[in-house]
Amino acid sequence: MEAQTENYKYLLGWCTDIYVHWESVKPKFSKLFDLRTLEEWEETWRNLMSKLQKNLTVDSEDFETATSLYEQWEVLYKEAHPNLEGNESDERENSDQDLKSETLMAIKPFVDYGLKEAALTSYEHALTEIAAMAYLLGKGFDQQTAYKTVESWEVNEMFETEYGRFKMNKY
Repeated sequence: MEAQTENYKYLLGWCTDIYVHWESVKPKFSKLFDLRTLEEWEETWRNLMSKLQKNLTVDSEDFETATSLYEQWEVLYKEAHPNLEGNESDERENSDQDLKSETLMAIKPFVDYGLKEAALTSYEHALTEIAAMAYLLGKGFDQQTAYKTVESWEVNEMFETEYGRFKMNKY
């Protein structure tokens, strides 16, 4: 009985988690795949979730349904994200070019800002600001928020930390 309860909790949690992920990619999926396929996936998920909510037990058929849902999800996800590991090398080359363009376009405003900032302060100061902004971009901040955040850390062209003030030298 205890194993049955654990299986039930596991499958119920899995169903909830995969649907959260489904909702996050559904807008992209709906642009790439036929509506019938997506509706069938959702209907299968709804039936399984309904059964789990009504019945506190699971059987092998429930796990087979979950496995099928996951396999369908995986196929759709891989088709929607062709630049993931495991795809063909020519696709990877294309994605490398896309990544290069995307990266250079994303940092260009910061590079331009850094060049202007270096002329007014120092290269060290400008590079510190730009590196901090790039770090925040990597943490998920948008460009404007990264810029405003780093600028808010400055007081008289210095950065204060718990270890003291850091004034950047002007070269």
